[in-house]
Amino acid sequence: MASLFVYGTLIHPHILSRVLAGTLRRPSLEDPSTRRFSHLRVVPALLPKYKVYRVKGQEYPALAPVDTAAETDGSEEIGAVVRGVVVSGLSDAELAALDLFEGDEYTRATVNVLVASTDEAISNDVRSSWNAETITEILESTLPAERVQALLSGKEKSEKQQVQGYLWVADASDLEDKDGPRGPWEFSTFAKGKLSRWTSGEWTDAGGPDGVEVQEETPPQTPVVPQGASAGGFDEIRRTMTGGQDGSTPSFNTGSAFSGLTLGAGDDPWADPAPSATMISPSATEKSANPWASNAIAGSNGQDGDAKDGTSSSSFSVPREEIPEGYPLELEGWQVPGYETFGKPISRWWPHGVKQGEAATQRRYLSFNNGSLGSCPKPVFEAYQSFSAKAEDNPDLFDRRIAPPALKAARTRVAEFLNCPASTVAIIMNSTTGTNSVVRGFPWEQGDHVVVLSSLYGALEKTFEYVQDTYSPKPTLVRVETTYPLSHMELVDKFRKQIRDLKSDGKRVRMAAFDAISSMPGLVLPWEELVQVCREEDVYSLVDGAHAFGQIEVDLGKTQPDFFVTNAHKWGYVHRSCAIFHVPLKNQHLCTSGLPTSWFYRSKAERESVKEKEEGNDFIAQWDYPGTIDYSSFLSIDAALDFRQKIGGEARIRSYNHSLALLGGLTVARILGTELLETSPPSLTAAMCNARLPLASRVVGTDPSAWLTSKGSTWLWSRLLDEFNTYLRFTCHNKQVYARISAQVWLELEDFEYLGRALKELCRRINAGEGP
Repeated sequence: MASLFVYGTLIHPHILSRVLAGTLRRPSLEDPSTRRFSHLRVVPALLPKYKVYRVKGQEYPALAPVDTAAETDGSEEIGAVVRGVVVSGLSDAELAALDLFEGDEYTRATVNVLVASTDEAISNDVRSSWNAETITEILESTLPAERVQALLSGKEKSEKQQVQGYLWVADASDLEDKDGPRGPWEFSTFAKGKLSRWTSGEWTDAGGPDGVEVQEETPPQTPVVPQGASAGGFDEIRRTMTGGQDGSTPSFNTGSAFSGLTLGAGDDPWADPAPSATMISPSATEKSANPWASNAIAGSNGQDGDAKDGTSSSSFSVPREEIPEGYPLELEGWQVPGYETFGKPISRWWPHGVKQGEAATQRRYLSFNNGSLGSCPKPVFEAYQSFSAKAEDNPDLFDRRIAPPALKAARTRVAEFLNCPASTVAIIMNSTTGTNSVVRGFPWEQGDHVVVLSSLYGALEKTFEYVQDTYSPKPTLVRVETTYPLSHMELVDKFRKQIRDLKSDGKRVRMAAFDAISSMPGLVLPWEELVQVCREEDVYSLVDGAHAFGQIEVDLGKTQPDFFVTNAHKWGYVHRSCAIFHVPLKNQHLCTSGLPTSWFYRSKAERESVKEKEEGNDFIAQWDYPGTIDYSSFLSIDAALDFRQKIGGEARIRSYNHSLALLGGLTVARILGTELLETSPPSLTAAMCNARLPLASRVVGTDPSAWLTSKGSTWLWSRLLDEFNTYLRFTCHNKQVYARISAQVWLELEDFEYLGRALKELCRRINAGEGP
């Protein structure tokens, strides 16, 4: 149970009880818990070194620390001490309701209060009959100025307590002190003019409906948030209680751009406590109930809990017209006749999923970082192990007779998958290896320019920097600044304009490099259109498609890039590491060496004298035999593509991951009170979404990139691993911090809900000064 220092509107028991009940609707005789909470203990208290401010244009106040408390003498004119009450006995569910009410303008942090040793808790009977005058009288009589000074100076014995408090973290320019045009914020002034609107006008100021005695009840432990409470909607929730700035009748069905994203009929992620801050070990999950489970997802038919087969809902139970334009209405491909259900059931094929024979509620690790390392299912891992075992049984036989035809078969299979000739495909270690080969081996000439997007994968940009530092002649790098969200059409236009502007200035654009899906943040780019622009402008196109294989459809025969690399282990279920390097025959002479350079390198004289063959040319040979390597991962391609077919095929996998990324991402954003990095309608999301973190600029700075690089990112992912048994990558874009979240078939909406709660808790710590 937690204790909270209350100083403003929440001092009034009717307002506090409505928030704790989580109803945010008009009180009724059938819902007495909205009026008073007998289990709570309330004691008058002082908060030194803080000050209450007015908020411009609002009726509620803000609490912020003062620069110094050297002159704290008990006088509220100085403003270095705040009078209020400590409310004890709050459950996690009630704190969640308070978090929602306070919104992203405030953060819940630990503060040090003083409670007089002789003061007793205010009884529930007294609190239930409080009105505005009673509250003012009790605070003034219990904590008059002279007693405040005695408590602060130590003349009267007091107890120092660490409790929670909501501190202002929004723009400081929105605050007015006592010298402002409206004077200091005082509860008595607020009560006279505004209180009736905050209590919906249905309650007498004496505590309840006239002439009706309401029995006390233990409050519900699951506060219910109204449909319409949504990402970025905290101000609207406060306006729900006040009736708006214009004094109009309160409306209790408010909404916002994301108002249709309530999960289930009457259920909500805020209804459950935040995730435990204690790491849940695999052994613990085997012995107890599912630590990840939540009852906040309603079935697609509107019923609470799990579906009949023990799996969670695949859709939002809200009217279709309330789903934002362009977003899926349900998890597409979740259940397909004849195939295993995605989510927990299919997760049994991965080591971090549900073990066969165990309850479908058990998890070992929530993998949200598929975009970095990928994860191969058990049948693929077994195929990998089988090839590795054969190599150990007889290394020479494997190297001379087994590996060569198996590699050729793997190239043929993956070439069919990508719709290109097998003679144009090499299997390599990773995408960065392939881009290095292109950039380092390309015959640069004096005056060459390379156009890149500013969101280009960092390792590829570093490769260009290396060439600029060491080569002569060397290309000049020209960046197209890309600030997202940016529509595909806008990006293509900027890209084309940059190339044409350089040409009009008499400069030669030799190559352009861009991602198919950018890494950080993880966004789908119009790479096929960019390739077409390069072809029209007679510019070589180098596409880093590290995230493309298995995440989006790739048709190289149709797109015809000049150089294309993609990782098969990230999204294709192939054992890591394994990548595909595609170079059309017409361009293979430009890739002069594999990495490392080895026996099949041909000198310039040899290349000019030998006509390249359609099959078995030096491009393929250089990558097939770069030295002694383990081919086992390369040879797991067949098993991976077979597995993908057996669980429903490419269209099913891609559609499920895409819809889960969008709906799951909005779930996370809704819990955080932020938004996704996305256009409207959405065009930047495939199976990765990017949710903004609500971090206070006073903590991370106005441009948090330095904070994130130096300490923020490490702290965040370390806490996720150690305390919440998951992991994410974080990036800074346009002066905002985003979490990149990968969707995969082993995940469900409730997993994203859990992640949102974990992120919210970490952001709270950072904003409260408890982070790095």
